[in-house]
Amino acid sequence: MIMRHIGFLLIICAMLTFAAGCTAPPPGLSEQQEIEASPTPTATVVPAATPTATIHSDLVTIVTPQPVPGETPDLRTPAQETIRAPGINRTIIYSQTNEFRFNEITLIVTVPRAPLIIDLDMTPEGFTRVKEGTSRYGERRDYRYQIYHISGNVWFECTVEDAETGTIIVRDGFGRTFSHDSRREIIIRRPGTYNVTFSGNLVTVDILMSIPEELVN
Repeated sequence: MIMRHIGFLLIICAMLTFAAGCTAPPPGLSEQQEIEASPTPTATVVPAATPTATIHSDLVTIVTPQPVPGETPDLRTPAQETIRAPGINRTIIYSQTNEFRFNEITLIVTVPRAPLIIDLDMTPEGFTRVKEGTSRYGERRDYRYQIYHISGNVWFECTVEDAETGTIIVRDGFGRTFSHDSRREIIIRRPGTYNVTFSGNLVTVDILMSIPEELVN
């Protein structure tokens, strides 16, 4: 009877040992280790380079407010490297993007070699309106499209004056009494010193001024 109980206990022990072997952790993992998903690599975002202004301080003086004709204030920006306009024999003396909100920028520009070319690329602010409905013609299909409207308060003006006499040489711009063409080219064909004033509202303007490249013999 005792031997029968001993044999029965041995069978139970063998079964428990076999079950423990089936649930043992796989090789290489301890009881404290946990299996985690591999982290997803994060993409590195490189910010876009911000373009810097080009100002030829020997030829361009920034003043505010607009100077009196014949008066040259002693206010100059630090000299920066002169950049040649690509593809043509011209030198950029001023290049900057300006946002206008009922403000103005006045420059005194010395033009040793004509012509002075002022290139303006204007981006007016506006708003988008969605129009949708059903056509009353043909198959009467539904339609939906966006209409971009330029704000009625958008305007821009460039005025070039003779710095000695105050005579206005040219005035051009965008909106108001001017057209809505977003690109302008103003050409000053005589050397001299000029007051160039940019003013406007709700518009961003890329301004680039250049003169012929100096010839070196």
